[in-house]
Amino acid sequence: MLRTTLITTALLVTVPAFAQGPAAAPAASPQPDVNTEVKRLFKEGQLAAGFAQWEKARTAFGKAFALKPLPQIALNLGRAEVKVGDALAGSEHLQFFLREELNPDPAEVAAAQALLKEAKPKIVTVTMKVEPADAEVLVDGRSIEKKLLPGPIFLPPGTHSFEARKEGFQGAGQSLELSAGAEVGVPLKLTAVGGGAVGDPDANKKPPPPPPKDRTWTYVGAGVSGGLLLLGIGTAIGGKVVHDRALDAAKGTDCGGTDCRSAYEGHASTMQALSWTSLVSFIGAGAVGAVTLYSWSQAKKQPADTKEAARASFVVAPTLGGVVVQGTW
Repeated sequence: MLRTTLITTALLVTVPAFAQGPAAAPAASPQPDVNTEVKRLFKEGQLAAGFAQWEKARTAFGKAFALKPLPQIALNLGRAEVKVGDALAGSEHLQFFLREELNPDPAEVAAAQALLKEAKPKIVTVTMKVEPADAEVLVDGRSIEKKLLPGPIFLPPGTHSFEARKEGFQGAGQSLELSAGAEVGVPLKLTAVGGGAVGDPDANKKPPPPPPKDRTWTYVGAGVSGGLLLLGIGTAIGGKVVHDRALDAAKGTDCGGTDCRSAYEGHASTMQALSWTSLVSFIGAGAVGAVTLYSWSQAKKQPADTKEAARASFVVAPTLGGVVVQGTW
C-alpha cells in the first residue's frame, strides 16, 4: 500500500477557568484547520481505495489535493483517476508526483510509471523541442508553465496547435492531428527578427562572392580570330606583290631568265591562291569573332552558378587552293 503523508496537526491549548467570577460564555466549536482536513480526506481516500471504491477515492483525494497539492496526494489521486478511466487527468497527476517528489520511494516511482504505461495508449504524449528554450510555449492557445517543459505534456486525441513566441523573434507554430497512443516530439525554432534562426551559426554571415567567370574560350576565340585576320592581311599583301610581278612578266620586263608567258602564268596562279586564302581568312576571322562576341555576351547574362563556358575548336589547314578553316562551337 502506498505510504501515507504525515500531516502535522495544530495543538489545542486550553486555559483553565478562574474559580470565582461569572461563568464564561460557551466557546464556538472550532473549525478544523487545513492540515487536519487534508489528513482526514487523505485517510478517507485510502480507505475507499482499499475496497476498490475508486470513484469515492478519487473524490476524497481530489478534495485533499485542492486544499494542499502535495506529491503523495497526487500519486494516490492519479492512481484513482486511471482506475476510473480518466487517463488524461491521471497521467497529469502521476507526472506531478514524479516531478515534484524530492525523495521518492523506488516502489512508488515504479508504481507511478506502471500506471502511466497503462494510461498512455488512451492519450497523446508530446515533448516540446523549442529554440530558444526560454520562449513562451502555447498548446491549443494555453500557455504552458516553464517547469512543465520540455514535457511530457499529455493531451486528448485530436487536432492540436503548438506555438512558441518571444519578444524580438518571429513566432513559430504548427498544427498536428494526433491519435490515441501517439508519442511525438514537436520542434519549434524561432527566427530572430532581421536575422536567421536562433542558434544558426550562418545567420549573420555574408554570402560568398560569386566564382570568377570562365573566359578561357573567349580568349581562345579572340586569338583565333586575330590570327585569321593577320593571315588575311598577309596573304592580301603577298597577292599584291605577286600581282605586280605578273604585270611585269606580261610586259616582258621581269621574266627571271625564263619564258615570260610561263612566268606570267605562274605568278597569276600564285596570286589567285593568295587572293582566295586572304578572302577565306577574312571570312573566318569575321565568323570566329562573331561567335566569340556572342558567347561572351551570353556569359555575362547567365548567373555564375548556372553558366557554362562556350566551347569552341578551330582547325586551319592549307590546301592547294588556299586554306580551310573548320570550327565547332
